Amino acid sequence: MHKTRTNLRQYVIEEKVDTVYILYKDRLTRFGYEYLEKFFESYHVKIKILEPIENKTDQVSRGMSLIASFSGKFYGLRSKEKRSIYKKKIP
Repeated sequence: MHKTRTNLRQYVIEEKVDTVYILYKDRLTRFGYEYLEKFFESYHVKIKILEPIENKTDQVSRGMSLIASFSGKFYGLRSKEKRSIYKKKIP
């Protein structure tokens, strides 16, 4: 779960919610949805998905956006590393 969603986790632990409504399954968490689902079940909290993914093109476009996101982060880290090397070489 994303670090900004820790309030949701706290609400579940404190039993302040009984149902969590999400638009798409992957909007709550990109990976490990099953673990989150088990966590919610252990506190008797239900997850309701309002619009399940039915269209294959939606799944493909989401997968492509995920790949683009990770590759952008990877190339960003790589370029940051190269900039720091260049700065060290230039007096």
